[in-house]
Amino acid sequence: RWGGLGNHRYQIGFSGDTETAWDSLAFQPYFTATAANVGYGYWSHDIGGHMRANLGAKPAAGVPQDPEYPELYTRWIQYGVFSPILRTHTTKDPRSERRIWAYPAAYAAAMRDAYLLRYTLIPYIYTAARAAYDSGLSLCRPLYYDYPEAAEAYEFKNEYLFGSDMVVAPVVAAVSEESLLAKKSIWLPPGTWIEWFTGTRLEGPAKIERSFARNEIPVYVKAGAIVPMQPKMRNTGEKPVDPLILTVFPGASGETRVYDDAGNTPGYKANEFALTAVRHARLDDGTRQIEVFPVEGSYPGMLTARGYEIRLPMTLPPDSVRANGENIPYASDAAA
Repeated sequence: RWGGLGNHRYQIGFSGDTETAWDSLAFQPYFTATAANVGYGYWSHDIGGHMRANLGAKPAAGVPQDPEYPELYTRWIQYGVFSPILRTHTTKDPRSERRIWAYPAAYAAAMRDAYLLRYTLIPYIYTAARAAYDSGLSLCRPLYYDYPEAAEAYEFKNEYLFGSDMVVAPVVAAVSEESLLAKKSIWLPPGTWIEWFTGTRLEGPAKIERSFARNEIPVYVKAGAIVPMQPKMRNTGEKPVDPLILTVFPGASGETRVYDDAGNTPGYKANEFALTAVRHARLDDGTRQIEVFPVEGSYPGMLTARGYEIRLPMTLPPDSVRANGENIPYASDAAA
């Protein structure tokens, strides 16, 4: 429960009984990122808000949400995907619906896609969780941690780092009635960034104006980053992560070390964990070399063998593929 500063000695805290309103949602990214400054990294919210605010006209009998509420709840869940803990909640109010399938189909689909994205990112999030354990750097943290000399890192308060390779700037306002898009001012730190949902390549440092549909989340990935992901699952323990999906974003080179452990024991404190190093580089002859190194370490129940799925978004299909020095059957046809 909420115990104030010092309560982060326990597994999880939360931001209090937030109000269900756009202004309240707009405060959460800043509130969460700056909690990292006092070591409060596992910070949760009542996703969707707790205390109901008057969002507009009184709903008709039998309608659980106000006119704006489906969009607000969708954006709150999308922000929750890129927060430390994703947990929906509300006070006792029959209008504060938390089952996404109770909403109009377009909103329900966007919320479902957001949940599925969260599940696919578990290897990335879990690796960042180990980094937090080792270093004290929270999964979500302010931009000025990495860019302390940039005034914009302090000015753009609701942007934050999500792990080491992503900048997230959640949509916290309603779409325009004319365009059905939400406009947002974003600051990109120095370097090249890939806008996840559109594939747009952008150069920083720069202040940019972008527009987003209801099913889009402003997420920017460092060029060359390798984002470890997992196959579609109904829950985190449904099955082993096999194959491990390695999403290699365009860039000259990049590397990562994917962390894993049993997940349900304190064995990680006694070196019961594994690290898988991965790196890639574009060679002088135009080929791209991706190396998955032997796993270091072990833990009880660890897979003895595992497949890897390599994804190369925003990249043209290759001419040929070699694995371990040998040509492997390949064709651009997905059925091959």
